[in-house]
Formats: sequence, structure tokens, C-alpha cells
Amino acid sequence: MPTHARTFGARRTTGPREIRPGLVAAVATGLAASLAWGQPGATKGSPDNQPGKVPGTAPAAAPGVTPDFASLPAEVRLGVRAEHVRRTLPTTSLLVIVPDERSFVSAISTWSTDEGGARFPILIDDGTLVGRENIARFVRAFKPARVVGYADATPAKDWRADELSLLRAQARAWGAAGEAADAAAVRSAIRAKWKKMDFQPPGIVAMHPADPAWVGGLALAIGRGQEVVIVSDALAKVTDATSAWTFAQVLTLDRELRAAAGASGYRFDTLGDDLDAVTLALNIPARAAMAAGDRLEPVPTQKEFVCKPGESLAITDLIGRDIPGASMSRWAYTGQLSGGASASAYRAMSSLFLEHRSALLLDGYEDSRPWNLYSASAAGRSLAGAGWETRVVSPPMSLEKFREATRAVDVSLLTLNSSGMSSFFDLKPGRGLTPDVPLLSRPSVAYVVHSWSSQNPRSVWTIAGRFLQRGAVGYVGSVHEPYLSGFLPTPTFVERLVAPVPLAAAARYADFPAWRIHVEGDPLLVMSRALPTAATSNRAKPALDPVADLQTELSEALKARNFDKAVLAMHLQGRERDIVRLLGALMKEKREQVTPTLAVMGIMPAARSEDVGMLFDLAAIARSELAKLPEEQTLDLRDAVWHAALSRRDALTQAQVDLLRTMLRPEVRTRDAGEVAAMLARSRSKSAARAFLTDVRDGLSDENARKEIDALIRNFADATP
Repeated sequence: MPTHARTFGARRTTGPREIRPGLVAAVATGLAASLAWGQPGATKGSPDNQPGKVPGTAPAAAPGVTPDFASLPAEVRLGVRAEHVRRTLPTTSLLVIVPDERSFVSAISTWSTDEGGARFPILIDDGTLVGRENIARFVRAFKPARVVGYADATPAKDWRADELSLLRAQARAWGAAGEAADAAAVRSAIRAKWKKMDFQPPGIVAMHPADPAWVGGLALAIGRGQEVVIVSDALAKVTDATSAWTFAQVLTLDRELRAAAGASGYRFDTLGDDLDAVTLALNIPARAAMAAGDRLEPVPTQKEFVCKPGESLAITDLIGRDIPGASMSRWAYTGQLSGGASASAYRAMSSLFLEHRSALLLDGYEDSRPWNLYSASAAGRSLAGAGWETRVVSPPMSLEKFREATRAVDVSLLTLNSSGMSSFFDLKPGRGLTPDVPLLSRPSVAYVVHSWSSQNPRSVWTIAGRFLQRGAVGYVGSVHEPYLSGFLPTPTFVERLVAPVPLAAAARYADFPAWRIHVEGDPLLVMSRALPTAATSNRAKPALDPVADLQTELSEALKARNFDKAVLAMHLQGRERDIVRLLGALMKEKREQVTPTLAVMGIMPAARSEDVGMLFDLAAIARSELAKLPEEQTLDLRDAVWHAALSRRDALTQAQVDLLRTMLRPEVRTRDAGEVAAMLARSRSKSAARAFLTDVRDGLSDENARKEIDALIRNFADATP
């Protein structure tokens, strides 16, 4: 069935229980008064874009009246609880970069809830291009006063994470007596500390020491004060995360999580009690394939929302419900924090330490019913009314218009309405492919109303996977064909975000059948616009001894003319313009000083600075080094060159066009070849374009690809010799 070919209830924009905009505004006003968050009230959208009056929904408070906390919807209370913890605990303007998981545990153990102590973000430099790009993104958004390196120097042969070491780290960070010899005693000490503080954890974090996503999971468990749940070895064994789980595996995970929640002593079986969130810090698939005999009760009356055998449901929408017997009943909202140690730490720290004030809303739909119920313009008005900096691209949005709008994406939130499959998105006109996914300058959340994009989020060849590769810290998308009304309308989604409703709840209908919308990232991520945290202190002294100050390292490297080390130190401090200036000076002084390794490090800074000349010069120097690196590590670099080229086709020099001839991307080889041929036809001749395409065709073995090149060659059939 074509994507979005059918919709259920075109006028239907909400599930049975929703948060009304009048209440959203009152809640936001109340939060500003009670917690001094500086959160303006949200602006109402048109009636067609907003939830209707539904029995059981809490009434809106009168203007200027702070609503009673207990009267708020459970989703808003959850957001308030999560954000209150984040903003109450002291933070210092310091970024600590560590080389490995052991040092990460050592550093996070020094977090403190005590006066004079502090918390600070910790990221892992795993030596990869992607990992270092994430660090640079975080630095640009967090703007720390200092960036330092730290490594645990305590002798420990063959260190490995285990349940006890993770719980001890949580106990130390919360000031609990956590040196007991067994995990059960440490858990008891943590709970006793929380009881003394009159604190109830908002959720549970599922992880396993053999799955590297535990790193980010531990950060969220400590940072938000959540129960740590170690899943069984069978659930954490290495599997193909791009495949699908069986429903039986989901039920096993569900039983383990419920058992752990019950054993904690906290209430968990309904929304609005203690444990209302589940974080799956696991590299398991995003979807579960339903087989004949798998059944959820009650069966939805709308046939569109009945999952047939062979089709998939989102695991993050199955976990947290009373499955399989009462699957409409939800006891928690769930999100998945996946990735390796470095990536999961980056996503967790972004959720815990960053503020949110800007959005780019891209609308690839028609401006007619039912598509305009998902209007980016209506969503933009809501965000602007809540104090966000917003940029909206309204329909019709062509591929060229999309490319122009995404040349520089430095926002907290990106929304996209489109149609297609897991590896492409159709616009009007034009088709975007995974290489067209924007290059993100800072950690961002993406809300993508589109079919199949989250089918395999761990694969960089899918839309979700490419967004995550490029720095997204949260992603909402579908694992299968959702039908249009399977998604919450974009205006409603952003209204809920600023309410504040946490990400996993903001993206879901409150009472709706288990369905296909997957939430990647911290389920408790709150994106309400806020003033800087009042508890932030630059005077607090972390209880660790840095091994290196990056500013000192930079000064020493420049004195020694060790430019590789200097550029790395600049990159990890987010100083991209300084990198461009340094490399520009070196190119003028003595071009051979810019080695292939140095050129690789300079490509992304040049791209973000929109210095196209330097970008192409560095790409030419870096070709030999790029060929040695794993393909997934170089995707952003080669796409950065192409993004710049496609937005400036008519301004490229012949040397730049010749470089593109050598950089055809395998997954879009035909399209790239067509672009280069058109450039050659303009700058040289149609015969040059035809000769180039013939060479490309001769190197292809796939018959369909050869036919596509033949069609391109015919475009230049009238070429003169």
C-alpha cells in the first residue's frame, strides 16, 4: 500500500484522552510561577489542529491561576517531575571528556547532590570521526567554561562493567552508602537515601553490562534518579538490531520489567503513580513482528489499526502497556536509548544538560485536508508563542527548497512531514534520499511524520539511522506503515512539548492501540523553553583530577606547530571558525603542511562555516585518508561536500566539478552522475557529459543502474563532437 494512501478519520487529530491547549497555557504559566522556569504560555492553534473536549480530561485553569499539581494530566506531572530534578541539582559549566567506559563510571561517580558539589556532562572520545563530531555538537550547544580530559588511573586489570559497579556509581552520585559487597544491599542504600530525601523515582532504566548502551542508561538513571534494571542475558545477547523481535521476546522483556518494578517497592501499575517511564538502554530492534496467533486485546474497532501477521509494532509502544490482555491500558511511556558507549553517553548528556529554544519545521504535505492538520505553520505559531525561535518551510516544498532550508541546521527541534519508505522521502516535487538528511550543528530532536523511517534505526541507510548518525539525540518515527492519523498531528505534538510533556508522552496518543510510532532517545527529555538553570554554578569544584586542560593542550600544540593536535583540541572545544582560520593560513603559507589527516579533521568545520573553497580543497587533500576509513565514519564528510555542491551548482569551478566526478556515492551513484553530467554540459560541452556518463555506465554491473545511466545519456544525445 502506498505510504499514507489511506487515513482513518481525516478530521480526527487526537486520541480519546488529550491535553487541551487552554490547560497547556495555564500549566506553563503555573510552572513559571512555582519553579521559576521562565516558561511563557503556549499559543492556541486553530480548533482543527487541537485536541477536543474529552470526558476525563482535567479542566483548564482560569487565566493567571496556577493549577493544582494533582489536577494536571499524568503526562504533564511526569514532565514537571523530571525537569524539577534536572533543574534542582547543581551543575557546573565544565565538560569532562574520557577515553573509555571505566573512566566514565569513575567520573560520574563524583557527581554530587550536596551543596558545594556539582554535576557536569561527561562524554567519551572513542577516537572516531562520528564520536568527535558529537562532542563538538554538544560543546557548541552547552558552551562550557572549561573542557578537560580525565582518565581513571586506578590499576584495574581487565575491568568490565557489572551490576554492582553500576549501582555503586549511582549510590556515590546520590550520596548513599554504596560500598556494600552485593547489589541488593547497594539498591537498598539508594532507596533509603531517596526516602530520606522524600524522592520517588520517575521511572526505570533497563540495561545490561554486555550492551554498550548501558553507558547512557547509567547517566539517565543517575541524572534523573531512576531505578536500574539489569535484563536477562538472553535479552541482551548480540543480535541483529536491524531485524525484528518476536512478540514472545517483547513479552519476556515486559515480564522482567514488571517484576523489577514490583520488587522496587514503588507504585508502577497506572499512569500518575511513581514509575511512569521506561528507558530501554539496549541495542535491541525497534520493532516486533506479529505472527499468526499473536494477539493484543482488545482488538481495535478501526481495521486500519489492527496489526496483521507479518506486520510490525514499535517495541517502545508495546512496553509500558498491560500487554497482551489490556493493551489499551498504559502504565508507563517508553523510549529507547541505543548506540555504542560514546553515542549513548552523548544522547543522555544532551538530554540532561541542554536547553531548547529553536526549531526548524519542514512541511512536505499539501495545504489541504487532511494533510494540513499536520501543518508546520500552525506548529510554528505555537512554538513562537512559547518563546521559541522558529523557521517554517511551508508547502509546496520541493527537494531544492528542502536543501536550501537545511544548509545550516542549528536547532533543538526539527520536524518533517513527508511520505516514502525507510530510505527515501518524497517532496513536491522531488525525492530525498538518506544522504539528503541534514547535517546537524547541535544535538537535536527530530519528529518525522513519514512511513517506515524507523524500521531499522541502527542502520545508517535508513532515514532514522542517518539522523542519529548526524547527531540527533531523539527521533520519533514509524517502524511500519502507520497511516496518517497514526501520528499525533505536528501542531499538537509541539504544544505538548512546551506544556511540558516529556518526549515519549508528547509523541503518543494517551489512549490508543499499541501501534507503530517508535521513540528513540530519553523518554523523559523535556523540551520546554527555559532560562538558564538557576542551580548552575561555575564555582563548584568536581571531585576529580583532570589529566588535561584542552585550552592548555591547544596552546602547547600551537607553540610546537603540532597542527594535528591543535586542530583536534579546537574541534573538541567546538571552535570551528578557529580551525578554518588556521587551515586557511597554512594553505597560504605552505600547502603541504595540511596533511590528509589534518584535511579530514577540517572538512566539517569548513562545511559548517560555509567556506566552500576550503571545503573542496580539503576534500581533495583528504581523499587518500578517507579511502582508509570505514565507510560509516566518512558519510558525513562526503555528504557535506555534496550538500555544498548541490546548493551552488552554477558557482562551482571546473576543478571542483572534476573532484565531484571522483566522489560519486554508491547508494546514489546514478543521481550523482546525472548532477555531474549537467555541470559538465554547462561548463564544457554535452559531449563531455555524455563521455563521463558512458564511463560510469561501463563500471556498473547492475542492469537497472545501467538502464538509468542510458536514460541520462539520452538527455545529451544532441551533443556536438
